[in-house]
Amino acid sequence: LFVSLISILLVSLILIMYFKLGALAIASSSMVAFYAGIASLVLFSSEFNLAGLVALVLVSIISIASGIIYLSKIKDEAYKGRSLKKANAEAAKKSMLPIVDINVILMITGIFCYLFGGPLLRSFAAVAVIGGLASLILNLTFLRGLMWLATNTTNLQGKYDLFGIEADKVPNLMEEEKQSYYGPYAEKDITRNKKVIGIASIILLVASVAGIITFGIIGQGQVYNSGSKVVATEIYFETHDDRSSLNLNEIQSIVDNLKVYKNDTDTVDFSKYVAENGTNYYTTTFTEEGVSVKYHYYTLSLNTNLSKDVQAVYDDGTIQYEDKLSAVLENVVGDKNFDDVATVDVKEGKITSQSQPKFLGIMIASIVSCAVSGVYLLLRYRLSRGLSATIFGLVSIAISGGIFALLRIPVSSYVAVAMPVIAVISLVFATILMNKERELVLDDKTRNDSIENRKLLLAKANGISYYPSLILLIVIAYFAIAFAAFGGSYSMHVFILIAISSLIAFYLVAVLFPSVANFFFGKLKGVNIQRPRKKAKKAGNKPNKSAEPEEAVFIGIND
Repeated sequence: LFVSLISILLVSLILIMYFKLGALAIASSSMVAFYAGIASLVLFSSEFNLAGLVALVLVSIISIASGIIYLSKIKDEAYKGRSLKKANAEAAKKSMLPIVDINVILMITGIFCYLFGGPLLRSFAAVAVIGGLASLILNLTFLRGLMWLATNTTNLQGKYDLFGIEADKVPNLMEEEKQSYYGPYAEKDITRNKKVIGIASIILLVASVAGIITFGIIGQGQVYNSGSKVVATEIYFETHDDRSSLNLNEIQSIVDNLKVYKNDTDTVDFSKYVAENGTNYYTTTFTEEGVSVKYHYYTLSLNTNLSKDVQAVYDDGTIQYEDKLSAVLENVVGDKNFDDVATVDVKEGKITSQSQPKFLGIMIASIVSCAVSGVYLLLRYRLSRGLSATIFGLVSIAISGGIFALLRIPVSSYVAVAMPVIAVISLVFATILMNKERELVLDDKTRNDSIENRKLLLAKANGISYYPSLILLIVIAYFAIAFAAFGGSYSMHVFILIAISSLIAFYLVAVLFPSVANFFFGKLKGVNIQRPRKKAKKAGNKPNKSAEPEEAVFIGIND
């Protein structure tokens, strides 16, 4: 939780580089959405586990993505020559549907993870649904309200630089200047390496699927290990008084004089079972009834699973005991004159959570949620675009599921938690691109729905949307790196997988989506439902017969 909050604050500093004052509005709404996700855990009495943490990060990413979409559209409108006030008004209207889209995708994923993901993902589902709903409401109301206040403030009028807008690239409509700047990547061919990327992605996809089947299902690879598993026994010594003689030397003395029975007659030195550098020590202080009490904790790790009921014998020349291991240790601690302030407890292994996920179950949940989200996008952005987005989402899931299987890195099935995250992120990248193409189609005065014209518009949309998608990728990468660096072994693998798979999904959508979408558009063009268009009026059909002069239209009068 601490890393989450710090990450949001530092990501806000990154966003300031691109959006200046607007970044503060994004950070504010994202923080509230983050706390709403935490509240959902309390509301549904869900366990706070790794899946819940990943969902909190995903909610923060989606909320930030909503803000990036909004602020990017303000920039787009400003570069058309609009004032800040007018640019914000237009951006508020144009960003509403894509913000709805990406948050609906998050909530759909949460619902199907609850249905198919098993016990662990119930916390993920609660956070995704409630956090996604909170993110949606906040970015459609709170974020818009903050930006309305900022862009309608008299002192800020005309100060484009305060919102990350290059003032010298804003055309002056009063002087009939035309828009000449569409973004830093608008004129670049993002798809120039599409053949190489396409071949590489197909090879990676096939290898990932083969790795999942070969090293996972058939070979029972560690990436699919599920259920509880005892790894090693640990013995905990605790004392809460500085006067206690319990220390590392005393614990080592106990180890040296302790033996355990390997059968009815033979014993083995207990020290054989102690792992190298197996004793850890830490201390903390609590205030109890106004008095500060210092607690000391010693953890003795063994290199095998050893039952606390195994028969043991202790003999240091003065004290002798023979009983079960736990009883022997308790008696030894008691007889060494620090029993009033010290205790010992044998834990039979580091037992992984009973709700450890099943890899294939989470993969199914990710695939189903991606497919249902794809149907939603299909209804929103044409058959060819929605189908393409679904394909890229499924490919991203397969690749993310096979990375560790291919590398043969021994990880637990917890890495599967990354797959629904990758499904959402891939669909978000596709949504940003499809929404920009939709805008260009609606603004196209030629109303030319030919394959050639749609190719040109999609290529232009891809260049314009590349910049906000790149900003979002940087945000995702920062979150993933932060949690991989400061989390434990389970979370480290999950967030490393999120970072790698997000990068792959980003380039797949940016480089290959236009080609795949244009292919489907050519094949399915007759299937798409075309909107009825009004017939163009012929000039001079209805001359003005009124005695009143016709209204003159001045360019830019509304701005």
